[in-house]
Amino acid sequence: FRLRGEKQKVYVLMGDGEQGEGSIYEAAMSASHYHLGRLVAIIDRNQLQISGKTEDVMTLEPMRSRWEAFGWEVLDVQGNDIDDLLHCFHSLDYESDKPKLVISHSTKGNGVSFMESRAKWHHGVPNPEQYEQAFQEINERINALEQKQLCKNKRYPVEKCSLIRCWNVHVSIRMSLPLQPMPEGLLPSMILPASFLHNL
Repeated sequence: FRLRGEKQKVYVLMGDGEQGEGSIYEAAMSASHYHLGRLVAIIDRNQLQISGKTEDVMTLEPMRSRWEAFGWEVLDVQGNDIDDLLHCFHSLDYESDKPKLVISHSTKGNGVSFMESRAKWHHGVPNPEQYEQAFQEINERINALEQKQLCKNKRYPVEKCSLIRCWNVHVSIRMSLPLQPMPEGLLPSMILPASFLHNL
């Protein structure tokens, strides 16, 4: 983008288990060296990876000071709190020449009782009964949020759920139209490309 004279922002989502890989830190050093201030990396810090707890596999802390030593601006956020995430992305100074790291402290499988904080769901596939249970629990959470006046406050108005068939999997997509200003380039205009949906 810089070579083309464009000012797009770039967002990179990483798992915390990836932080044990050397290529991560090569990229971190490069981003700081080239002053990529419009680069935002996000670490999903749920402390679980495919082989168990991250700290048992490879010690990752102190994560913040390590990235700060590479020349990054580092922010901590509660990854399961939408308001906290929005506030964090709004607060970033995209004109500074420092790349940004957001450490998103989250719960793996948040909102689904049998998945929460269980490493096996890093790669698990739910059976039909588990799928229905997860779908119901997630919908109950969404409905509870709507009852807390989120929609009436015109912060996160939600349209009805649309059920589409994608290969052999039913995917429920709940479209949201944020009315409050969003960080430029943060949210995609569509969840799936129109061309993809037309081919279903």
